[in-house]
Amino acid sequence: MKELDPEQAAALIAEEAANPDFQIIDVRTLYEFANGRLPGAVRVTWDQDFAKNLEALDKHAPCLVYCQSGMRSHQAVEYMEKAGFSRLFELAGGIAAWKGKGLPVT
Repeated sequence: MKELDPEQAAALIAEEAANPDFQIIDVRTLYEFANGRLPGAVRVTWDQDFAKNLEALDKHAPCLVYCQSGMRSHQAVEYMEKAGFSRLFELAGGIAAWKGKGLPVT
């Protein structure tokens, strides 16, 4: 796992834009997700169904994982590493840091 600041995460997203396997994973609640997310993000809530929901994801594709502030995403990334995901990136400071830098949300 590599922790990225918002600018590094934005660069990764731009770099991987042509890669159909690249996954942006939001581990926040439905309410949080509905109130703004990184463009292209899919929601895989950090809850009791997390392990089951991971089954639909490609373990070998690059994944950028984030939450609101970085706590849930850190736990999720640790779990994903143990589950065999090999190309993980975590957005340091979560979407709060992303928004703090004026980066786009949808």
